[in-house]
Amino acid sequence: MKKLILPLILISGRLFAVELIDQNDSKQIVSVVKDLQIEEMLSTTSEFKKCRDDNQFVATDGKPERDRKIQEAEKCFKEELAKTDNPKKLEELSEALNLQHYGLVQSKNAKDIQNYLSDKMYKSLTGVDRKEQDNKKLVESLKFKNKKHVDQKVFIDMYKTQLGKNALFEVSRFCFENLRIKDSTADNFADHWKDYEKDYLNKQHGKGIINDLGNPKFAKDLGDPEDKTKIYQQIFTSIQGSDAKTAMSDANMSYFFMECGKLIVPLCDKFQQSIDLAKTESQVEAGAASNGAAACLAKSRIQSYKKALVDTEKVAELFKEMSEKPGDLGNFLLKGKPINQFVAGENGNETIDNLTNYTSTDLIEGGYTKDDQAKQKEEECTTNPELSSCEAFLANAENFDKAKHNIEMEMTLKREVEIARVKKLVSGDKKDLETYLKDNGYMDILKAYEEDPGLSANKIAEMIGKNFEAKKRATLEQINNKLGKRQVQSDAKPNEISQSAKEVIKESKEERARMGQVVLFNNIITSHLTLHKADSSGVLQPVGRNVNAWKKEEEALTEKKVNPELFANLKATTEGVQGMGKDSQIQGFGILDEFLGKDGK
Repeated sequence: MKKLILPLILISGRLFAVELIDQNDSKQIVSVVKDLQIEEMLSTTSEFKKCRDDNQFVATDGKPERDRKIQEAEKCFKEELAKTDNPKKLEELSEALNLQHYGLVQSKNAKDIQNYLSDKMYKSLTGVDRKEQDNKKLVESLKFKNKKHVDQKVFIDMYKTQLGKNALFEVSRFCFENLRIKDSTADNFADHWKDYEKDYLNKQHGKGIINDLGNPKFAKDLGDPEDKTKIYQQIFTSIQGSDAKTAMSDANMSYFFMECGKLIVPLCDKFQQSIDLAKTESQVEAGAASNGAAACLAKSRIQSYKKALVDTEKVAELFKEMSEKPGDLGNFLLKGKPINQFVAGENGNETIDNLTNYTSTDLIEGGYTKDDQAKQKEEECTTNPELSSCEAFLANAENFDKAKHNIEMEMTLKREVEIARVKKLVSGDKKDLETYLKDNGYMDILKAYEEDPGLSANKIAEMIGKNFEAKKRATLEQINNKLGKRQVQSDAKPNEISQSAKEVIKESKEERARMGQVVLFNNIITSHLTLHKADSSGVLQPVGRNVNAWKKEEEALTEKKVNPELFANLKATTEGVQGMGKDSQIQGFGILDEFLGKDGK
């Protein structure tokens, strides 16, 4: 049987670059910007190395010089790409650039949570508890005859399901953290949207009343992560408010999620309309967040999950072809008897659906331990932030701008690669262009092309280019707005450094609670959705409401003895509702195409 390596930690995409962290400090609890060294991308794009090297960041450069360097790099990229006639080479280059994470790697909080969830999943799949303290018991459980074995087809099913759920999570995160009514002062979801009714967002969007600037924030102070009672009270109040009467109905919850998701592309379009690809200037000093920028980032993430789903489906087809051939795990015998195999939903094993559902308690409490060294370092660096050992708490302004400059050049290269690639596709077989647009989640561009097949290569390339330019500008805006306050000038006074360190420490303490807050909201609001799965003929059929995520959440809250009165008004109406079956992996996720601009038919 062919080998396939898929990540076990499927939750990683959900946390999606919430912080920046120094990878060399395992005890660090806050973030720092480091130089970007992406070896895989650099080796694959060595022909563009000169373009970057000739336009490196110099701290003393003013904005005009930084603009000039970005313009020169862009010109150089275009010249190099013009020499590339082979469409396959452009495709390989495009895929290589997809490896970029733009220096955004997960913080210690996120890594702790990933390790915890990974261990939970490993135990569910194999029966082995990697945290077992008794070495003899651990060795015994690892023996071939005792350990459950997992066919890689199970990983494929899990992976596809998790990718789709990650994309739904991105919609939930956008709807909770970003979408707002202009001039509203309500600081919780229920009060902010108390006048919501079906089609409300569509009616108000064209009037400029709806934005994605994320103000006011829901639950501004989530408190110390060690005070779990306060955290649960805060995150529930931030969703349902203090008045039980403001809770949305099941129907309105479902309508809101769909309407909000379908606003992502139009809001991003507004941001893109301000972009002129002929006027290149450095975005390193990007200012305040722009309306539509958050939508463009959400759109980009959903597109990434869509592309991964398509790629994984191709691998699944290979396994389908091999399923009847010798070597399949189901044909293995041990002393004439079938091996101990994991079969989803049978023999006490969890379903694929349940394995890919996570709860707020997983993030808030899962794997959390007091870190004395981190606590000691926190106190030390708040008092004496000028110590060399405390440099990681804050970003030196020079390194911060250098990192953003490198990000900007790499994302500009990515933009030019995609422009060159789509021009080649337009001049070739139209089916290849349609496949590219569909597989990459450009449903809005595909729709425009279907309505006007005569669209020129330059026009389609411009539309693609604006997508990537919007992502670049939105990314740099986000970095500036989230992390800009952490940069410290080289001549900063001790009291200024100390104050910045205090703010960073406070934010890091709240990070775990913020992630749990959005997971809770996601499990609430997506429980009102009816999800679908493609049948043998490819037609999407309903497989039940997504109530299992909320049921798992409710069970976890009960187990942790969280006061049930806190979430009494948030319960989904689950009585008599069919959840997804034991073999359902909700792999279709046609809902994502609707969010990305395809007509829902």
